[in-house]
Amino acid sequence: MAIGFNRNAIFPPHWQHADILAHMPFDSIVTRAVAEDLRSHLVDGRVDKVVQPAELCIAVLIRAEQANQWLVLSAQAQHAFVRRALGRQTAGFSEPTPFVMLLRKYLEGARLRAVPIGRRSRAPSDI
Repeated sequence: MAIGFNRNAIFPPHWQHADILAHMPFDSIVTRAVAEDLRSHLVDGRVDKVVQPAELCIAVLIRAEQANQWLVLSAQAQHAFVRRALGRQTAGFSEPTPFVMLLRKYLEGARLRAVPIGRRSRAPSDI
């Protein structure tokens, strides 16, 4: 079964460069820039909500800097990424999956303390 990339579940329709960013390689330079962005905007934020906007994708609502900010994590083979979303994320399924329910159990109410990354790593570590 092929898993499609639902562009509208992740990127708002008015965002011009969504197609380019959806296929941009997530190399070590981009990973480090994303980690710095997450550190500057989300560290010490509280997790308020966890939803699954698409298959193999999780969105976490974090209350930080007196604002709600969405952190979107995708595990799709061709479109894997971690980033802050511009708009509100909604559940893509009528009922949450057991994995989402488990994430809600352990993450809701928790605080994001750090976004560590290895020196030459392409992936954030110990999240």
